[in-house]
Amino acid sequence: MLNPNKATLVETTANPIVAGNKVGIPVHCSPQARKEYNDIATLGRRGNHWARLVVSGIAALSSGRANMDNVFTKKGSGIAYGRGAFYVSLPGVLATFESLDDGTYILLRLKTDDSYFKNQKNALNAGLWRATKQEDIWATKFVSNGKLLSNHRNRYVGVSDSDFNSPQEAAKSVGSGLNSVHDSVRKLVEEEGFDIHYTPGNQRIGGYLNCREAVLAESAPSLRESAQLLAHTMYQSRNNNNITWFSDWGGSGVLTQAMQHLCDQNVKLDKHSILMNHPTTQPSKALALGRELNLDPIDGGQIKGHYPSELVGRLGLLDGPISAYQRLKRDEEYTVKHLANDASENLYSAGNIVTGTIGAVSTAGLLAASSSIAVIGGIAGSMYFISSIVHKYYKGRRR
Repeated sequence: MLNPNKATLVETTANPIVAGNKVGIPVHCSPQARKEYNDIATLGRRGNHWARLVVSGIAALSSGRANMDNVFTKKGSGIAYGRGAFYVSLPGVLATFESLDDGTYILLRLKTDDSYFKNQKNALNAGLWRATKQEDIWATKFVSNGKLLSNHRNRYVGVSDSDFNSPQEAAKSVGSGLNSVHDSVRKLVEEEGFDIHYTPGNQRIGGYLNCREAVLAESAPSLRESAQLLAHTMYQSRNNNNITWFSDWGGSGVLTQAMQHLCDQNVKLDKHSILMNHPTTQPSKALALGRELNLDPIDGGQIKGHYPSELVGRLGLLDGPISAYQRLKRDEEYTVKHLANDASENLYSAGNIVTGTIGAVSTAGLLAASSSIAVIGGIAGSMYFISSIVHKYYKGRRR
């Protein structure tokens, strides 16, 4: 990723290069976009988080468009790979480019939302907030540079769902989730506070109401803006030690897509961890991306429950065994018995969700649910047998 503090201001020469001058594909700037680009680059050099993200987003083109999911032939119409005009969507900015015959790119126009940063501060756009415990409430303060403090160690950063009216409401939910992890975590966050990446909205991310987000969170357009901001925050904190990225419910979707952006940039987050509280998007995908970033999953990486909104993201009965098997391949202390127990727990949890939902409909549903628990119990037993066979095959292959 480009360091926006070193972003080159555009000179008056025709179509100067703003990225890819030494490595990658050259990205030029046209005279029509010169003033807007210089204004944003200047803000970025002064530490403005939003401007730095925009400059980095433009510079990312020097690595090509193949790994960028925010490139369109026209806004919302699909990814652009061919010649001609295309658009790059960034938080508060729509940048228009042209692909030239020599394979280079030129920035034609920058359409900016001048109120974007103000809207972030007013919690109308996604952004980073700092939460501190004051008596019985979590007080929140906007972090204008979207960055953790350099002295932050052993820090928890919550990624909220999008069904809260304010960062303070979101912090209450994240704080409750953190309190449930362990007494030591509860004591730490009550004394030191935590950071929270807040996404405004009026409904939960993923779950059974938003199946696309639940199963394809890493590419869902509805999460793109917030995920880009979170990815930039994560990148800026890469040198902080012992940071735990803690998603709360649908926040798992934003975290998943943010990690996808970082993986596309070959970023590593050594000495960082991941933990998802009741994820409503696909946990196995998030954990796989976390491994690519060198994130350490705490206690398997997720806190599971018995809620219908979690079932879609967990792909019913499948995601738990997938996550367990992925962990078996990487964790020397994680045995086939652990895998069988986790797989059984996932099946039993899914059974409770199904039977509870049916039972809420009718008494007849309850009777049907009782029989389904027995069936699921049998499946769980079978899972132990199958996993034993898998373990015998895999045991000799583990390093």
